[in-house]
Amino acid sequence: MKLVLEWLKNSCSKWYAKHTAILCSSLYLHETSDEEVVRLIGNLSEDKAINENDVPTKVNKLSKFVLAPVLTRIFNKCSNEGFYPDCLKVTEVISIYKIWRTK
Repeated sequence: MKLVLEWLKNSCSKWYAKHTAILCSSLYLHETSDEEVVRLIGNLSEDKAINENDVPTKVNKLSKFVLAPVLTRIFNKCSNEGFYPDCLKVTEVISIYKIWRTK
């Protein structure tokens, strides 16, 4: 973001002056706490299917007090710096089609 703002400042000074406040304040995430992360991990459903390479939900739940400080620090750092690693942007969506029965 800093590089983009620097480029805008040098290249488009009128546009930069008008839109900088909008660019810099378009999204704000409050910092999370260890307690919130522990609560969220505890609320994960264990009966959902997982990928063969994923850590089972039960293991995550059992280690939530060890994982929470690390995850909290990572999430807060990403939010504060406005940078999210590519590995946090990837997801897999699997469509499950329902069979509709007509009566």
